[in-house]
Parts: sequence; C-alpha cells; structure tokens
Amino acid sequence: MRLGRDSILSMTHRGLRAGQVVGIVATPYCRLEILPKVDSNSQEVSRRSLFSMIAYTLGLNISVGGYFEGVRQSSGILEVLIRRFSEDLYVAVHRGLPRRYLTKEEDLTRLRGQLDTIRQITRFAASPHILATRFDQLDRDIPINQILKAACIFLRNHSNELDNQKRLSQLIFAFDGISDLDLSWPLPVSKIHLDRTNSHYKQLLNLALLFLKGNTQAIYSGNGAGFSLLFEMNILFEEFVGQVTKRLQSKLDCDVNLQGPHDYALLSSEGERKFRTKPDIHLRHRPTNEIIIVDTKWKHIKKDAARSPWGVSSSDVYQMLAYAEVYDADMVILLYPHPTDWEEEPGILEILQSKDGSRLIAVATFDIIDIESASEQILNIVGSLKSQDIAS
Repeated sequence: MRLGRDSILSMTHRGLRAGQVVGIVATPYCRLEILPKVDSNSQEVSRRSLFSMIAYTLGLNISVGGYFEGVRQSSGILEVLIRRFSEDLYVAVHRGLPRRYLTKEEDLTRLRGQLDTIRQITRFAASPHILATRFDQLDRDIPINQILKAACIFLRNHSNELDNQKRLSQLIFAFDGISDLDLSWPLPVSKIHLDRTNSHYKQLLNLALLFLKGNTQAIYSGNGAGFSLLFEMNILFEEFVGQVTKRLQSKLDCDVNLQGPHDYALLSSEGERKFRTKPDIHLRHRPTNEIIIVDTKWKHIKKDAARSPWGVSSSDVYQMLAYAEVYDADMVILLYPHPTDWEEEPGILEILQSKDGSRLIAVATFDIIDIESASEQILNIVGSLKSQDIAS
C-alpha cells in the first residue's frame, strides 16, 4: 500500500512496518489501526492521542474522555467516528432534511409557473390541451442529501457494530426518495449550497466527505471489500496545533493565519519571485504588529545531542531563519511532540538568538497526550516567548 510516494505498509525483517501515516485500514476480515509513536509502552495512550487529535481537528464537539471509553469498549476509533456521525445525523434529520428550490420542466394540462413558449410551439403546436411549463419546486433530492445518504450506505457496509448498523439503516430509510450516487464518479460537492437554513449540516457534510473521499486526509475505496482512512501524521499534528491556536485568537490578542500568508524567499535578476514559502502558523500581535511564526515538526528530539541542541536539524533552523527574514518575524518557534519519557514539563526548551540579535528562535514541545491542556500549552509557549522578548 502506498500514499503518494511513501509506503503505508512495508515488510521488514522484524515484520510489518508503517510509514509516516496513522489511521485505520478495514477489510471484511480484519481491521488494522496504525497508531502514532507516542508511547511505545501503551497502545491505549497512543490510541487516545490519535482519537483526540482527529476529533479536535474535525471540530467534533465531544467529551474526549467519554468517547474514548467507546474506543476501548467497541471495535475501535472507526466505530466511534461512525457512531458520532450517525447519532448527530439522526438528530438533524428529525429536524428536517435540507431542501432547495429547483427548476422543473413538466408537460401539464394546466399552467403551473411559466409557459415555455419555445417548447410549447415546437412540441405541442397540435396539442393545445398540453402545456409546456417551467416552475420552481422545493425539493429534497439535492446534492447534500445525496452525499449524506451515500455516506450512510457506505458506513453501514463497513460497520461491525449492530447499534451503528441499525441507526444507519434507519437513516437510509429517512432518505427514501433521495437519489443514489455512483461513488465511482466525482461527488457533486460543487453543487452544494450551504445557507442559514442548512448550516447545521455543515459538520455532518464534512464528516460524510471524509468517509467517502477524504479532505486533507487520504481515503482509498475499492470495490466494497474494504477501505482505509489514513492521515499523514505530520499533517495531522500540524492541523491539530493550528486549530488549537486558531481558537485562541482573542486570548492571544493575535490574528492567526494557517498555511499562510504566502510569500517568496528570493527574486531573480528579472524580478521574478522564486522559492515560495508557506508557514504552518502565522500570528500577528494586534497591539504591536509583531509577527510570530510557528512551525510544527513530527520528529523525536533528544536531550543529549552531540552536534546540535535537542537534536534539532540544521535544515529546520535554516527554514525558520528564512521564515523570519521573509515575513519579518520577531519570533519563530520550532514545535515538536513532547517525549513521554521526559520528566520536564512541555513548553519552551530553549530560546536562541540570530547572530545580529534581531530574531528569537525557540525550541518547544507540545504534549499530545494531555489534550485537555492543549489551549493552556499554546498560551504558555507564546506567552513565554513574548515575555522573553520584552525582557530582552
């Protein structure tokens, strides 16, 4: 199995080895959970961390602790995600399916809406008792409902829990009259119109698309025999930290931009911009206009590194110096997952200065096991760095 250029699973002399991806591979005969390398001594800790990051990144407003009990008691993360989707959709459907006015053309014996003059003359000139009409009708058979129904059918075929299967069957019955989608064709996402009448379906739609075709995650589906729901770990870590930071804009008093803004490192002799850059997290402090760049790295750092502090690679440092120059950043942060075997608390490990003293580069860690403290961790990291800047 491959994801882009990298192998998802490969055989080694020690057995099956996973690449830089996490998630679920499901077949009718077995399910494989690929967990992040958080704590080699506890699968439960790794599973909780993975589920927490997925839930937070997808914007699921859930009690991680409560749902994690379901992860341990059920078939795993996949069944809990299916349960969440089906339970929320069940509540939404009972409030009413989304509807939208669609233009219909029908041949009737009495006028409804407007008369289609051209069609009337060309087709019914000799049959004046038949009227070619065109009218708008409030309809439920629209793309958003078609995608939600397709997700219910797809998930019922892949769920192993009876409660989930039963709830999904009830939902499929509620979507009676909605057209079935051919999943071998592109999903009609561009035809979906979200407004105030159906905005509460937005999260459900995102989850349905995640299951059916994926978003930033990669989902591969075959002929119905199985599928995989896989996340590139470095992207999942980046998006998780980014979403946590984004929700803290008011407390940080910063404008937070994820995966942007975009700028270029160099100019050619003709003035063309070269080497496009895209920081993970860009913060602008509103009172002072100071810029802070955060770059997440899903890498293991070391306490005692012979060649560089904490084992940080030279390429990562060069990248952050480039970001500082391109975006005129006062502070840049290299953020790594916090090792579970360290006695130290997560947060700022070391603050370094550029040679001219104009830039601060911080090396910091983030504890993905203690998800409940995620917001506090970000506030402490950014706050510590700003305090250092003021003191200097």
